[in-house]
Amino acid sequence: HDTLSKKKPFSPSGKPLRSTNPPKIMAPTYKLRHPDARGRGEPMRIMLVCCGKLEELDDVRYPIDPSKFSDGIEAAIPEFGVARAAGLHDANMGRIPVMEVEGVTIGNTAPIERLVAKRLGMQGKNDIEAALIDQCCENIADISAAYQKDKGDDAAAWLKTKLSEWAGKLEKSVGATSGFAVGEGTTTQADVRVYYFVKEYFDAKEAAAAGFAACPKLLAIANRIAAIPAVVAYLAERKITPF
Repeated sequence: HDTLSKKKPFSPSGKPLRSTNPPKIMAPTYKLRHPDARGRGEPMRIMLVCCGKLEELDDVRYPIDPSKFSDGIEAAIPEFGVARAAGLHDANMGRIPVMEVEGVTIGNTAPIERLVAKRLGMQGKNDIEAALIDQCCENIADISAAYQKDKGDDAAAWLKTKLSEWAGKLEKSVGATSGFAVGEGTTTQADVRVYYFVKEYFDAKEAAAAGFAACPKLLAIANRIAAIPAVVAYLAERKITPF
């Protein structure tokens, strides 16, 4: 056998030649199609940040002109209109958001977020914890739906009169371990959802803070996520968007 052919090539000086092949760059795992805003995609982004995997997200953001929402969503977000016409949002019945994973398009926020959480190990240690995490996320979704339905033109009034009642119910539903919504010592999707709901979801920050003031467990969870170094760095660099 020609054993020399198996050896590394050498330069005229006798030193081994370095490979000229460029290093492989891994393609993003997830492709999210979403308006250029925090919105419904932000909890998923923060989950990726917590796990040091934000680079796995190809974040396709449609530019927004808030002044044109009165003319319809396609006037305010024209690139979404083009993408919808092309069938890219069919999985979500023509709505936002959708995410492409391994050649498959998934629509609707909850299944998108749940898939990412499961892959990141943020869906609990067993099926019971996974159910409790879903419970927390669905409870938050229910409060959000009530807010969107009932706030009318005076969101601050709703926050002042209704949020503390809802927040108290959510407080009773989360786990007993300080700083964690479910389980002990492991960050889950529920923790990130609590963080986002307490710290970011409402525009009227002072009124929202007052609504959560009597909820030490929720505040401990939100404050713990906000203090994670990777989250601190992400928030400091995050683009300012209208919502």
